[in-house]
Formats: sequence, structure tokens, C-alpha cells
Amino acid sequence: MSMLERAVKLSSIGHHAGVDHTDVAQARCQALLACVNALSLVDKRDAWLAVGGADDVLAVRHSKRRKVSSHIPADKFAPDSKSFDILTLDELRQEYTLAVARLRLASDFPELARSSACGCQAVALTVAAVHLDGEGTVALFTQLGSADEAFATAQTLGVDAFSLFGNMATKCVRLTAQGDQPKCV
Repeated sequence: MSMLERAVKLSSIGHHAGVDHTDVAQARCQALLACVNALSLVDKRDAWLAVGGADDVLAVRHSKRRKVSSHIPADKFAPDSKSFDILTLDELRQEYTLAVARLRLASDFPELARSSACGCQAVALTVAAVHLDGEGTVALFTQLGSADEAFATAQTLGVDAFSLFGNMATKCVRLTAQGDQPKCV
């Protein structure tokens, strides 16, 4: 739990001026990894954390709508009761994957280092002027020609890899068409 709190704290300071965004992002990734590793050691049914306001903690939650199964009237709660969310191991793995992907992409897209060190807030990025979510991350890896990174990220985040398959098919057709022609080196 303390490593998750550290990751959240690092997210809140990651967008301040005068801060080395890469160092903050790396420290946040390490904190998330420690949390994932700790939860991986326990039985799957016990691999969760109860936190207040999980939507503010994980960027993964910003891209998903949570299904509300029932409404509990407010008068059934104590006046000083707090609302808690359950973070699962899978959600923390997805958040870690997204944080590491942003860190890797920051070398090619410096705007990401400055604006996405904070994964917990929906920040509009200057790259394509959209928030970098799972699908955007896969698209950027595809654009850079990093198919392995794109596939791994898409699988972990559970996002559609259709654009990646289309890009790979186009490259295969292009290579096949160039196979009959002499190559200029």
C-alpha cells in the first residue's frame, strides 16, 4: 500500500516546473512495480488493495466506465464513512504497463516526458492533442515500428490491436512488392 501511495505522490509532483520528469516517471514505475510484485506473491483472490478514490489513482480507470450494480441509499451509511474502491492486481499491472510505455515513448516524443509523468490525471498531450491512453500508446509504438512493444502493450492493457495488424499487413505487402526489385543500399 505504501508503494501505491508513493506512486500517487510522484504523480502529483510529476508535472511541476523544475522537476526532472524522467526521474519522477522512473521512480513512479519502480513504485508501481513493487506494488505489482508484492500483490503477485499472494493468492489471486487476495491480490487487491482497498483505496479511497481509485479513479484518481490510476489512469487505467479514466478510460473505463465502471458498472454500478446497485444503489445504496445515503441514509444507510454512517455520516463519517469513506468511500473505498478495490484495485485489483490486473489494474495495477495495466497501470504499470502504461507508465513504462509512456517512459519508453518519451525518448521519441519529449512532450510525453513533460506532460504524462502524472498518469493519474487526464492530461491532454500535445502528441496528436489527445490523452495518451492504451490505444494511443499502441498506436505510437506502431508508428515507431516497435511491433513487439505494441503487441505486448495491447495484450496487457486489453486494447484493440487492429491498427497494428493493418500496419503489419501493409509492411508485408510492401516488402513482398520490393522483393522482385533490386535493393539500393
